[in-house]
Amino acid sequence: IMPVALSAPYVMYQMLALSALHLSHTRTAQTIQYREEATFLQTKALSLFNDSWAEITTESCVPILLFSSLLSLHNLEEAVTASETDVGGFLNRFVTYLNLHRGVRVVISQSWQLLSQSNITFILDRAERDLHATSVQSQEQAIFITDRLHGLLRDADMGPEAEQACCEAVETLQLVYQSESSTDGSSSEKAP
Repeated sequence: IMPVALSAPYVMYQMLALSALHLSHTRTAQTIQYREEATFLQTKALSLFNDSWAEITTESCVPILLFSSLLSLHNLEEAVTASETDVGGFLNRFVTYLNLHRGVRVVISQSWQLLSQSNITFILDRAERDLHATSVQSQEQAIFITDRLHGLLRDADMGPEAEQACCEAVETLQLVYQSESSTDGSSSEKAP
């Protein structure tokens, strides 16, 4: 990861943003300062990424994948943190995370041939083996996540129409998880 981060400054800034986010949890006396620093570093990373974006090439595919993945993790952490105090904020941030995660999949699928010939091939091969080995566990996690979302909705202070819309969104999310796991299990291609 470090050679990639050193060659693509936007990756380095996003790694530093995640580090600051981590410190906001471990050094609670300075939580606010570290969270502000994480936001600043992430903004810088996004700016550098946008300035350097051209297309996915052999040289750019690994940094783009790494950046997209780290950015997605950063947003997932923000969603989890929001769930502790603000159910509505959690749902908004979780939807943002899902959209980013979907973007990571797009990056991977568009550049799979390039990635499979890159210096991270061994990581991708191991991840693919692990993915197939844990498909049942993934389904159990999907059920846990949707159950948790339903629980948060029950505790939320919102009108019946908003609650109904959110419940339908969670049910749709569960269907997506189910169809995704059945598609992954039946796919014979070696691409995500």
